[in-house]
Amino acid sequence: GEGKVVRDAEAPKAFSDARPAFSLQRPILLCAASVACGYLSGSIALASGLILCVVIDAFADVTVGNILNPPFLDNRPPSEGLTRTEGKVCPYWPKETVLGPKSMHLTYEDVEFPTLGGAVLRGWLVHPSKGSGSKNLIICMHGAGRDRRGGLRHLFL
Repeated sequence: GEGKVVRDAEAPKAFSDARPAFSLQRPILLCAASVACGYLSGSIALASGLILCVVIDAFADVTVGNILNPPFLDNRPPSEGLTRTEGKVCPYWPKETVLGPKSMHLTYEDVEFPTLGGAVLRGWLVHPSKGSGSKNLIICMHGAGRDRRGGLRHLFL
């Protein structure tokens, strides 16, 4: 069966359940608890071990937070288009990649595919150059919170 087409207002936000990147409240509380445990037990080794666990936990929290909610993530409904806000686009993308396939003089069309879960996957169908005779199809997926423009810089390799 066909999936339900989701309009902008209904579209689920990517990573909407992600936590904020990092807060010092938890590590400070855990360090204080570690020192208290060490003091009460009279063991510096216990306090040191617990503080080491807090440092590892804080590092993991920052790492996972940046993976789930990267600083460049810019959730927006499709009607607003892809962001061009500095700091929200990949810093090493060429200008043409940021502007999209039209600025690269590519023949393309916007495509949408509804999923069984009700979301809509959006992309571009880039046609081969006229006269190339190519019948190849390459499906390129982005990652790390980026968007579909991420694959454009690889088209001419």
